[in-house]
Amino acid sequence: MNIFYLFGGLLLLICFAGVLGSVGVLLFGCLTKKLVRKFALTLGGLGLCVSLLALGLVAGCNQLLWGPTTDATSVYEHAFNAAPPASITNLQGIAFYGPDSASRVLQFTTDEATFRLLLPKHLSRKDTEIPTPNVTPEWWTPSNPAEAEAYHHSSDFTQRAANAVAAFESTTMTWNPKTGLIQYVWKAVD
Repeated sequence: MNIFYLFGGLLLLICFAGVLGSVGVLLFGCLTKKLVRKFALTLGGLGLCVSLLALGLVAGCNQLLWGPTTDATSVYEHAFNAAPPASITNLQGIAFYGPDSASRVLQFTTDEATFRLLLPKHLSRKDTEIPTPNVTPEWWTPSNPAEAEAYHHSSDFTQRAANAVAAFESTTMTWNPKTGLIQYVWKAVD
């Protein structure tokens, strides 16, 4: 698990606890005597404001942590666990990482030998599968099923291995022998 997820989740939990604690102090202040009431209402109101401000900041930071990654080389390295070889050209990619889901979208051009080396072993040939990103980048070229070899694998929580980290995972990769265009889409949900 990513340390940023743990840190962000912990901060959110602290902020929610601050909000609940402040509301409790406010309620306590409403039920007590005059001098204690003023103190409790002031403390509770101040705590509530600070907690809500912190909650907003943490939510904004989490968007930065879980937002899209547009560094194509980094997306490629996460997808294939290696740097892109020199035979790859026109590399484009984007990845979305969220608190409970993630996706990687890559498109590049290469020769057949490189494609065969990159093709994950767990993918099966399914020419009816066309990679479809959740969010289609402007650089994405729609794949022509009549021209492309398509490979696909998906699993859900009923089929996953004991060491799997996702409840649902899908990988689709196509290669067009005429143009050398490779498209890769990976999606996962916790």
